[in-house]
Amino acid sequence: MKKKQAKRFSKGERGEAIVESMMCLLLICLILFGLLQMFYLSVAQMLTDYSSFCTARSYAVGFAEYLVDRAARVAAIGASGPMVEDQDYNGSMLSQFAVETSRIPEYISGERWLEYEYWYGEGESNTTLSAGTSLEGGNVILSEVRFNDYPLEMPMRAAYTSSDSTNISGHAGMMNYAGIFLDTGED
Repeated sequence: MKKKQAKRFSKGERGEAIVESMMCLLLICLILFGLLQMFYLSVAQMLTDYSSFCTARSYAVGFAEYLVDRAARVAAIGASGPMVEDQDYNGSMLSQFAVETSRIPEYISGERWLEYEYWYGEGESNTTLSAGTSLEGGNVILSEVRFNDYPLEMPMRAAYTSSDSTNISGHAGMMNYAGIFLDTGED
């Protein structure tokens, strides 16, 4: 009987499959990081649109300007980055959630000040959140909430863009119910 001989590879074929596998793995990671960044920005866009709607709604029912701004900021908290640290917050997401549970209602009622990294650009980022409303034709409120220089924080972002940030804005329009039902003192 003949013995089976092991197939011998030439020198150029050793390790070729490992190199191809690593190249495929890097390509898959690049695609997945790109999709993750796209989803991250999509969620920020949705939250900015929602914040714009809340801003227009707050203005439409007659809230004061500072309450309209506060409503815009609270609705955009999900896209506002980490909370600026204070003595009760140690930087982890779990402790931020625990602190936010009590602080957000206090911020809404005006009892406490709250600040997130992307609101004023005073933290590690230059991102700012701005909200504005305007009346068009006397009955329509147009609202815009905007993140200027929203950071792109994903690994390998240089493969997709040369920029470190982007601008995100949300727009909403609504009828001015406050002008119809509330007496503003203007005749």
